[in-house]
Amino acid sequence: GCALSCRRPWPAGVRFEQGSFLTAAAAAPPAQYDAVLFNGALQFFGDQRAALRRAAALLGGRGRLVLAHANGAAFVRDEAARNPQTVLSTMPSLEEAEEIG
Repeated sequence: GCALSCRRPWPAGVRFEQGSFLTAAAAAPPAQYDAVLFNGALQFFGDQRAALRRAAALLGGRGRLVLAHANGAAFVRDEAARNPQTVLSTMPSLEEAEEIG
């Protein structure tokens, strides 16, 4: 299949990286990225605060940390209630995310 980066004519110098956050975060130097995206993934981190702090450390000057889930935060809360061994946490509120970061 085609990665996101080949689906659009992105400006010169724009680069996308896809991989395991745990592996990439451990190897990457700090302040390297313009954005870190958790898309339907944050609820699977046992230590959500640690994951968000590490992600924030990877961001350069005006970098953005993006937390998303296609089905929304209410869906994640319901899943956490039904499957606590799989869904380890819920999506933080904006206030909680700002407190962490």
